Amino acid sequence: MSEPRNDDFLDDIANVEAEELAAEMAEMDDAAIELDELRAERDEYKDRFVRALADAENSRKRGDKARREAEQYGGSKLSRDMLPVFDNLKRAVESATDEQKEVASALIEGVELTMR
Repeated sequence: MSEPRNDDFLDDIANVEAEELAAEMAEMDDAAIELDELRAERDEYKDRFVRALADAENSRKRGDKARREAEQYGGSKLSRDMLPVFDNLKRAVESATDEQKEVASALIEGVELTMR
């Protein structure tokens, strides 16, 4: 009769060891799941960072391109826009009579200075 008790004792030890092993495996599974979640989160942040970096680089390139175009074409556009104004000022000065030039000499001088 004492032998069955030994076997029960050994079975109990085996059951406890099996339960401990199962608990360790469950903890390892939980750790592996948590590790996978952290890796996925890391990859998401890395992707966001790379995209933000690319957006910043694209914005910088667009700004450089706009600046170059403004330097290249900005002056010519301004000159083109100012040409009719210059022509009108020139006609105004040319159309003024000597009497008008004497009366409004300061105004005529201002227009001539503006034309320079």
